[in-house]
Amino acid sequence: NEIKIEINTTYDCNARCEYCFECNSEHRKMTKEVATEVANYICNCVTTDDIITYRWFGGEPLMAIDIIDYIIDTVNKHFENKIKYRSVILSNGTIMSDSILEKILGKWNVYEFHVTIDGKKEEHNLKKHFVSPNFDGYSKTIFTIQTLINHDIRVACRINIDKNNICDFDEILQSFDDFENKKYLNVYVAPVRKHTKECESYCFDYSEYNDVFDELYDKLVKHSLLTNVEDFVPKRKVTCCSTRATNELVVDTKGNLFKCMQTATNDQYAVGSCKTGLEYNSELKKWIIPETHKECTDCIYMPICQGGCKGFRSLNNPLISPCVMEKYFMDAILKYAKVVFEKGD
Repeated sequence: NEIKIEINTTYDCNARCEYCFECNSEHRKMTKEVATEVANYICNCVTTDDIITYRWFGGEPLMAIDIIDYIIDTVNKHFENKIKYRSVILSNGTIMSDSILEKILGKWNVYEFHVTIDGKKEEHNLKKHFVSPNFDGYSKTIFTIQTLINHDIRVACRINIDKNNICDFDEILQSFDDFENKKYLNVYVAPVRKHTKECESYCFDYSEYNDVFDELYDKLVKHSLLTNVEDFVPKRKVTCCSTRATNELVVDTKGNLFKCMQTATNDQYAVGSCKTGLEYNSELKKWIIPETHKECTDCIYMPICQGGCKGFRSLNNPLISPCVMEKYFMDAILKYAKVVFEKGD
């Protein structure tokens, strides 16, 4: 069995992104005491027949490498180094060094690294609001991506698109033109959602998504970054996300347990703690019991989305749809699925 646990090592970050759903969180780092509780909880939930997938998140998780080390070391010691595990890191890509790369390739056993680009260099650095003045986070992130794929680490690079940076999309993609080993690079597009008041004015409306993706898919194809139909065509899954899976949990910096990263900054959504264990409370029931909303009953996308994102439904933000995003640009998907398929022939 695979046991997936997303661990927020810290809510501190060297950036202050305008659209961040954690923007109002206390910049708390996980203490060693809480890390011990997290490691003990993991040890009680798995056996040497299982494989652990750690998902290191934050804030910026690489600002707490000691916590990552400690949890992995403690669990490994408990199982006398016989437990199987691997890691995914969700980062802004600006904190990379030889020592961190050594951990990624070694102790942490990282198989996938997620980063985000917010525009061309000037736009990206401005929107990130890096704490260090005049810090060129864009160039550092591009360097990190190149370094990782050169070491056969898969990189998922999300390019956040909005009305201010869509005209620069081609210039962003040029940053990857000379990369070798592109088979380890997955570049995908994500329109910025209206999580905060600051970003509402420059976010696309859902009615604009199809035209947006029609334009962007064309550029991805031209830069040889859209070559596999399966990378962007939605597929029906057993569970649509981690919130409904019985083998996935999120842990915050205080050791509380959650089902969704979108709600993990609010204690009211906790479903237990690493210290006391999982609680079969009303909050957990909300996530794991199947539910079909009235508006979903006759929707043709229902088999794929299975009722949409419960995390966005919980946040109850009328500006963010819980529906599967591809619903709003299916015509563009079908058009470029045909293009990619024919190029493959």
